[in-house]
Amino acid sequence: MTTPLRKTREKVGVTTIAVAAAVGVDQSQYTRVENGTRRASPSLAQRLSAYFKGQVTRDQILFPEEYVSAAAGVTRSRRLKKAS
Repeated sequence: MTTPLRKTREKVGVTTIAVAAAVGVDQSQYTRVENGTRRASPSLAQRLSAYFKGQVTRDQILFPEEYVSAAAGVTRSRRLKKAS
């Protein structure tokens, strides 16, 4: 899953190591958050949003699946209907 956080980092052109160091976490922890395999804490999401100067929002970091699905043209209601 290409999360909004990853898209923003790549657009800005910084490394995962640089971002992790700037927000005070391990590079491996940051990478898991960026890949969507680990949830960011609210405070980490806020620090990341501030680091990227609001180019990625706290909600996009906390709930990446909502934004990835929306970008792919699948809304939450369509997913719910499919599951029924």
